[in-house]
Amino acid sequence: MNKLWFSVQELVGLDGLPSTAFGVRKKADSEGWESRKKEKGKGFEYHLASLPQVTQQALAKQQAKALLQASDSVAVAAKQMVAKLEAEEQVEQTALQARKSDGLVQFNSLPEVRQERATAKMAILSALDAFVAPYSMAGRKVDGIRLFIDAYNQRQLDLPEWVAAHRQKLSQPTLYRWLKKREQEGIVALAGAYKVNRPHLVDTFPRMAQFLVAVLTAKPHLASKAHTLQALVTEQARQEQDWVVPSPSSLRRWVSKWLAAHSAEFAFMTDPDGYNSRHRPVYQKMYQRYGLPNDVWEFDSTPVDVQLNVGGKLKRYTIIGAIDVMTRRAQLLLCPTSDSDGICLLLRQCLLSWGLPNEHGICKTDNGSDYVSKRTTGIFDLLGIRLERAKAFSGWEKPFIERFFRTMSHGLMELLPGYIGHNVSDRKKIEAVRAFCERIGKNRAKGEKEALELALTPEQLEQALSDWLEFHYHHQPHRGLDDLTPFQAYQQSGYQPRLIPEVHALDQLLQHVGDATVVRGKVSAGGLQYTAPELMAPEWARRRVRVFLNPTNVGRATLYPLDDWGRYVEAINDELVGTAVAPDEFRTQRKAATKALRNFRRESKRLGDEFEINDVAARILAAKKHQNQSLVGLPLGSREHDNAAILGLSQAAQAASLPSEPSFSDSEREALARRREQDRQLMRQQEEGKAKLLRDQEANAWFLSRKALIEPLTDTQAAWLAQYRKDYYLVARRIDFTLRQEQEAKAQGQ
Repeated sequence: MNKLWFSVQELVGLDGLPSTAFGVRKKADSEGWESRKKEKGKGFEYHLASLPQVTQQALAKQQAKALLQASDSVAVAAKQMVAKLEAEEQVEQTALQARKSDGLVQFNSLPEVRQERATAKMAILSALDAFVAPYSMAGRKVDGIRLFIDAYNQRQLDLPEWVAAHRQKLSQPTLYRWLKKREQEGIVALAGAYKVNRPHLVDTFPRMAQFLVAVLTAKPHLASKAHTLQALVTEQARQEQDWVVPSPSSLRRWVSKWLAAHSAEFAFMTDPDGYNSRHRPVYQKMYQRYGLPNDVWEFDSTPVDVQLNVGGKLKRYTIIGAIDVMTRRAQLLLCPTSDSDGICLLLRQCLLSWGLPNEHGICKTDNGSDYVSKRTTGIFDLLGIRLERAKAFSGWEKPFIERFFRTMSHGLMELLPGYIGHNVSDRKKIEAVRAFCERIGKNRAKGEKEALELALTPEQLEQALSDWLEFHYHHQPHRGLDDLTPFQAYQQSGYQPRLIPEVHALDQLLQHVGDATVVRGKVSAGGLQYTAPELMAPEWARRRVRVFLNPTNVGRATLYPLDDWGRYVEAINDELVGTAVAPDEFRTQRKAATKALRNFRRESKRLGDEFEINDVAARILAAKKHQNQSLVGLPLGSREHDNAAILGLSQAAQAASLPSEPSFSDSEREALARRREQDRQLMRQQEEGKAKLLRDQEANAWFLSRKALIEPLTDTQAAWLAQYRKDYYLVARRIDFTLRQEQEAKAQGQ
């Protein structure tokens, strides 16, 4: 390109420049272009090197096209130059597009706040493009931008509120800067983006990262102690080459980033319970071969999150629950504890309400002692029900009953009186409130009495559970049932259960309270007496019978002769009768995840052994010993103390080791006397100061109490007076009594 200087008229409207002469001159002044006076005429010319890159390319194209018309030989060279310039422009456009694509990837990884900020700026620029378009066509783009800024600052544009909230005012430099960033880098530049993929110092040393992983998995309590980690890295760096030890804050950032990226693996290694509750996949098609009601029942027990009034004492009961997986129907039984009798009673309740499980059906239970007892397993075997047990501490193997208990706890228990929290954290908060109430003066016995009065009885809670199941839970839509309710799911299934017509066929599932003898037409069992007309017959006299009770209705008992299971008698208590209390893909992924976690644990242990993590502390102490063992402290002077009490104790200790009686010199006696006198004076001063403080506080309380009758107190005064009245209850009563008398006297005088 031969020509290097260009006038304003030659530059107007070129790529990258304003469309007016004034705009070009203003841009030249603001960017400091190299200029000179024109050889002919007025005005200035600007050097090619000072112009924007896109403008230089546009001028080069103009000159190349001009050469095409000069001569054939020159035309060939000009064509080559044009092709070269177009190729360079294409490369630059490709690079620009790549930068924008990378910027979009970085934008997606930015925090939501910064994404929203960039989106707001893009919305403003889009509004600018639409606003300025007519002005650009008329060659007045700068005027259009100026008018857009005025309209935006005066809130005359129809923009969403969230856009205007991110930018209250606009200026020309700001808009030009945004336009340039959008053109060169894309939306990510408008978010003020940092380099999100810049490697951390630790990651540049793979061995250092491995060492830190070994430390964190072997000693997880060090994850929050950046200074200790730096000391360990510093010690290990003595054995490594070219390690640059990061600062504590840098290590803290790396650990936080690593823990966020490997939270599941770290929990698997260091907190199995936390891994099971927060990271282990809880959904899988465990029962893929089953799809009918009564195909799968899950059983489990959970303590009640409510304290009950049982005989004048606050106690926690246990709920034993069962759920039909395919319809989400549930059955509940409230018991003092979870035992085999309670489980058998709940099974009886399920069999009577739902019918027998299907021939290929299963019952999934917990692995607790109550579920593996001889009585429980014997009953399931007797009824021919297939029993499967979940592994210990593996709640995910019976997810439906676990999820049901959570629904019950949050949907019902939180609303009942006597609620004590679902977990330790909730319970601590509730207990803290109670402890505070007791600490500020409430009577403990009175608080316990109120708690007893508010608490439900077991019978009341059992009724609440029954109503909640029947009228609420069974009519709530479930996502797992395609938004059907358990009631609808069962009705639409068209299932025909295998019902048990004879209720007494399940008496074996009742609570066997023991054997008894029929005496004069009555049987004593469980502290109660039961009778029936049949027992009056001579054949039952002095006959031994087995007694079965339903704890939820102790007014009735079923009696079986020891030698004849074919006969039974229903006996009653006259006083209590009538007062009844995953697909294969999920499995494959689960196995793969478990295998990866085991490999991670194996690798962590290997790294721990390789770096000798357990010996790091010893190595540090050895290094410190080697470093500081040559240091010898300088002898420091000392002086005797004159503390009379210590002198006296020292003399007493020395005298105790001597056979003769202790004796004190005159100077020692004088020192002790002075010390006693000083102590008495100090005590008098403290008592006088305390008395003065109390008098001042009482005077202030009188003043504020009188003032409150005339005008409102400030927040600080009101808070102080309220606290004083709590701390000094008797003084507050005297103030109230005196002020009330004064007001009455004043009223009578008027």
